Amino acid sequence: MAEGKKHKATVVVFLSFNCPISNRYIPVLGDLASKHAKNDVIFIGIPDQNDPAEVKKLALEFKASFPMHYDPENKVADAFLAKTSPEAFLLDSNLTLRYFGAIDDQYADRTTRLPQARTRHLDEAIQAVVDGKGVPVKHAAANG
Repeated sequence: MAEGKKHKATVVVFLSFNCPISNRYIPVLGDLASKHAKNDVIFIGIPDQNDPAEVKKLALEFKASFPMHYDPENKVADAFLAKTSPEAFLLDSNLTLRYFGAIDDQYADRTTRLPQARTRHLDEAIQAVVDGKGVPVKHAAANG
């Protein structure tokens, strides 16, 4: 994570290519990564797959536009205390955790999907960090 200190913010997202909710968020995360790249924000995906070749293949298949890193023994997931996927963690340039949880509120639970998100928790938190402000919501439960 020392690489994160070189950037204004780092987003680490725990994913599962076996989870339909997680897969639906890959394009959303790609859009956020593109939007915030100009603000020196990087995105790192950490899928729960057990084979690095499979991670690479599935990242291409799902058109992930941000890097995916292999976590063979779940050491990174354990260090973050990640509980579900997708679950996002936002770190500032000092690697201080500023936000964790849901990407947005489109999923009220695993079976209830709103037509569109009303609140974009991760996007708002990133913008607050970029602007040097306090993050309005520090945690929102992730459903995946």
